[in-house]
Amino acid sequence: MNRLKENRGMTLIEIIVSVAILGILVIAFLNLFTFGYVQVVNAGHKSGAGFKAHQAAEQKIAGGTPAPSIVETSSPTTITIELPSPPSPGMTVSGQSISFEAEINAKKSKVTTFVP
Repeated sequence: MNRLKENRGMTLIEIIVSVAILGILVIAFLNLFTFGYVQVVNAGHKSGAGFKAHQAAEQKIAGGTPAPSIVETSSPTTITIELPSPPSPGMTVSGQSISFEAEINAKKSKVTTFVP
């Protein structure tokens, strides 16, 4: 009969401690998932801004005008291309360096291209 009295189950203190430990673990995992979700959303916004900037560069090269929300800067530039082989004197190309900056939800992306 003594044996049955010793094995009565868990006490209230043990249950409260185990629930508290489980709660701490759940909160830690929820923070990880929340952080990961925020990073994925931010990367999506930055990718979208990069796409808009790239699209504006393509429109400008094709002779069109980019959207008014795109910040465009350009400057005259000269590029010299030198090949490592000795008979090559190198080649100089003049043109414009054009940069396009787009923003989506405070995430900016900049695309720079050279147009001869």
